[in-house]
Amino acid sequence: MIRAALFDMGNVLVHFSHERMYRQIGQCFGVWGHEARHVLKGSGLLARYECGRLTTPQVHRAIERLFGREVNLHALEKALADIFWRNDSIERVVSSLARRGVPLVLVSNTCEPHFRWVERYYSVLQHFERRVLSFETRSCKPDAAIYDAAIRAAGCAPHECFFTDDVAENIAAARRAGIDAVLYRDPPSLVRELESRGLLDASVNDTHTSSASLRA
Repeated sequence: MIRAALFDMGNVLVHFSHERMYRQIGQCFGVWGHEARHVLKGSGLLARYECGRLTTPQVHRAIERLFGREVNLHALEKALADIFWRNDSIERVVSSLARRGVPLVLVSNTCEPHFRWVERYYSVLQHFERRVLSFETRSCKPDAAIYDAAIRAAGCAPHECFFTDDVAENIAAARRAGIDAVLYRDPPSLVRELESRGLLDASVNDTHTSSASLRA
């Protein structure tokens, strides 16, 4: 029996664009987005930032050194973080689970500016009191440690946890940890998975949870 639902954040609960982030960072430093992408991906800075190995001030100074120019910290954080937009259909699914009393756990590879931005501007996170964030746990999916933390946050056995993520490698790692995990494709597919596990009731005539209504 599934007792808790675990969700990834980016491109599941909210949509996002890395290209938008690189373009905005490039604008801060007077370079094209593809140049910013090349420099930042080559440095590995953002990956270490997500895994909690660098603080925000450290990343700020390191990015300034990479581009040879000083920028305001607030402007850089906005360029990093203002990359999300709503996934209205998934918000209806999450709120339906919350109304049914299903414990919800956020399990996300994220940095502090990304998480704080989504928390501030998107209501979907209000349903997630239990949050396992890579920059806090200092472990990123698909590392085993972040799944161990997620299972502890859920407060039940691994096989009693349902998890969805849009990255196949992360799903495979969750399954190795004993979690019932499925690749996120779209809200209707997710609703069918949740219905099959008894987390949503397909017999209830509820336009917020019906897979048929979400496909319409």
